[in-house]
Amino acid sequence: MTVVAIAVLLCFSALGISVSAGPSANCLDCMCQAYGCNNKCEGGGCGWYRITWAYWADCGRPGPSFWGCYSNRACSRQCVVAYMKRYDVPPHTCEIYARIHMGGPNGMWTWRATNFWTKVNACCMKTGGC
Repeated sequence: MTVVAIAVLLCFSALGISVSAGPSANCLDCMCQAYGCNNKCEGGGCGWYRITWAYWADCGRPGPSFWGCYSNRACSRQCVVAYMKRYDVPPHTCEIYARIHMGGPNGMWTWRATNFWTKVNACCMKTGGC
C-alpha cells in the first residue's frame, strides 16, 4: 500500500468515513440466486445479476460491451461490486448491498428493494449468513 493510500485511509478514519471492501462472496451468490442465477434478460435487466445498461454505465462499463459483460458471470459480478462500492452507505451489510443493487442509490427502501432483500436474506439464512 502506498503512503498516499495509507494517508487517505487515515484521514477517512479520522473523519468517521468508513471504507468498505464491498459485498461478501456469499452475499453476491445470494443476490444471483434471488434472480434464479441464469443468463436471461427478464424484468428490465439482463444476465446473472439482471443489470441494465444504465447500471453497467454506473459501474464503470467493464468488459468489451454491455452485452459482453452481462452475459459473462465474472464481468457481471465485477460490475455489481463496482456499483456497490460507488453507492455504498454504512452499515456495510448484505442488506444494504442488496437494496442498493435493486433500488439504486435513491430507491433502496422501495417495495421492490424490500422484496429483493427478502429473497436474498432467505438464501443467506440457508447458507450460513452473508
